[in-house]
Amino acid sequence: MTWKMILNKLDFARRVLIVCVMAAVMYILQSSVFSHLAPGGVKPDLLLILTVCTGCLSGERAGLGTGFICGLVWDIYASPVIGMQAFILALTGYMSGKCKQFLYDEGIWMPVVLTAAGDLLCGVWNYVLFFVLQGRQALLVSMMNIVFPEMLYTSLICVPVYPLLRVLHRRFF
Repeated sequence: MTWKMILNKLDFARRVLIVCVMAAVMYILQSSVFSHLAPGGVKPDLLLILTVCTGCLSGERAGLGTGFICGLVWDIYASPVIGMQAFILALTGYMSGKCKQFLYDEGIWMPVVLTAAGDLLCGVWNYVLFFVLQGRQALLVSMMNIVFPEMLYTSLICVPVYPLLRVLHRRFF
């Protein structure tokens, strides 16, 4: 093994560790601070924001990995089934990473739009998995009362969070 290969593996391990710490911080903020700032019982999805922003800043592989880590954090602490959120957040991170080529560095609106689209995708995914499979079929009510308000709130929170994540990305990646 050459020194270059060893340094590449250490750099990869450092990035994974940073993403794990960021995911833990985002989950703690989401479940503690933002649970008290939940109008109508709707909380923003900070793990989704981290996933989409990482994909937008670093590309599809980083978005995929971050989405998988964030989804596992969500699944371990808040989901009855391990792997479902990891799959959908990994897919969302990969798709947001594919859109990196359409972004310019200081632009904020594309990550906000991708966050809204990712939140809608996650909301519909969760609805299908946890409500339709249990026999509940009030799609319109669920979309109007849960998915759309969460999508709006998450998109609004993405506006101040994205520049912070961009600064952290420049510093640590």
